Amino acid sequence: MNQKPDITPNLIALGYTPPQLNWTRPDPRGPEYGTYGIRVLGNGDIVVSYYPRSSTHVEFSFYFATLDSFERWTKHTF
Repeated sequence: MNQKPDITPNLIALGYTPPQLNWTRPDPRGPEYGTYGIRVLGNGDIVVSYYPRSSTHVEFSFYFATLDSFERWTKHTF
């Protein structure tokens, strides 16, 4: 069985709240604009969804197949 590495320390280092708070991070313009939420899939892929404050629906999502690409996007965006 191939175990996936625990990426929790990476996510916390990138500024996301711990999983007890659903892995979220406010919009870089301010929390009044919305929130980014992430899900780590069973195969280790990462999905980032944006939730605007004015809606309960996801406005858009990004899919990252590697932690490296997700880290680059996060550092560029935030």
